[in-house]
Amino acid sequence: MVPRTDEDEPVGIGRERSVVHRPICRLHRSTATITTLVAAVTLLTVAPRPAAAATLSWSAPVDFQGNALLSVSCPSENLCVAGSSKGLLVSTDPSGGAGAWRLVIAPPAPRDNAPAVYGVSCPSTSFCIAVGGYAILTSSDPAGGPVAWKVTPIPAPSGRPLDGLSCASSSLCVAYKSMPGGTLSGGRVLSSTDPAGGAGAWQASTLREVPDSVDCVRSGLCLLGTRRGDVLTSTHPTRGARAWRSVHIAGIPGVEDDVTSVACASRRYCLAAALSCSGRCSVLLRSSHPTATAPFSWRQVDFGFYPHNRFALLVGGSCLASGFCTFMAPIFTFAGNVVGGEAMTTTGTGSRWTRSSVGGASSAVSCASPRFCVAVGNTGSSFAKGQLTIGEG
Repeated sequence: MVPRTDEDEPVGIGRERSVVHRPICRLHRSTATITTLVAAVTLLTVAPRPAAAATLSWSAPVDFQGNALLSVSCPSENLCVAGSSKGLLVSTDPSGGAGAWRLVIAPPAPRDNAPAVYGVSCPSTSFCIAVGGYAILTSSDPAGGPVAWKVTPIPAPSGRPLDGLSCASSSLCVAYKSMPGGTLSGGRVLSSTDPAGGAGAWQASTLREVPDSVDCVRSGLCLLGTRRGDVLTSTHPTRGARAWRSVHIAGIPGVEDDVTSVACASRRYCLAAALSCSGRCSVLLRSSHPTATAPFSWRQVDFGFYPHNRFALLVGGSCLASGFCTFMAPIFTFAGNVVGGEAMTTTGTGSRWTRSSVGGASSAVSCASPRFCVAVGNTGSSFAKGQLTIGEG
């Protein structure tokens, strides 16, 4: 999630203008689950029409050995915050290599569990929030070191940690708690208009579906992508489960077809990446009316195919209010080996995309501007080696 300087003044088609934090391969999911997901995806459908979007050049991956990178948020080119398996990383020089990233705090975690931070969101340079373990971490001075971060324990009745979050501003945040792989109901959503106000400032609700991605825009619209191929939307997320409206956008209803990432530039322009074809392909969809529940309110972006011996998985996305959006797509062989990745970028309407090569397997991305993005992901045994790459244009 990145800051938006304007709210609903759209660009692009008519009055439209053209998210995702969110990483899909959570550290606490089993390696078998990740392998199953990788093996299920057999094609990617993102071949752009004649390119109009800006192309970023991506740096060689920077390794974080023994520390998986799970999420990232960059409110400016001089400040990025990343969630990792060891805790929260902060950098005022994101392109300065692994040594420019400082481990500032680790959330409380159950015995024998890593103090992982699964989601981060910085709507501005003066407010960042992160979730991990059974705690929410907040700061009005993210680069101020450990003393600048407040730790708020959050009850975990299901025994599951918080998986991700997104903040439209310092006065609206939504976090979610997923469920073990294969579970399609009973997810939890927490929302707050005072996210730094302590545990009592967060309202928790149980949903009929299980969220796997989230994005909120400054106008107050929030989206949750679910494991059933649905998108839940709310303009009043603090009002409980009934405040969320559902629309099916991908796959067969009732089948586990994850919406792996959602990203909005405004309440009139949103994108969603999803598994479809009963988990055998990855699709990208866009909507100018994301709160609509009528069929076909989400339209699939035109697609092409990868070589027959490779496939890709659309995962984390990031959008700016200007309509610049980026989605990451790690590329695999059918044996499950990572052979690189691509970044898909678009400007304005989301109808035309460009593709650029990215080293490693990035699963989350955050863009501070159309000229500067940071992507993170993991490789190696059990995805234990984090990698970070910088996109500049």
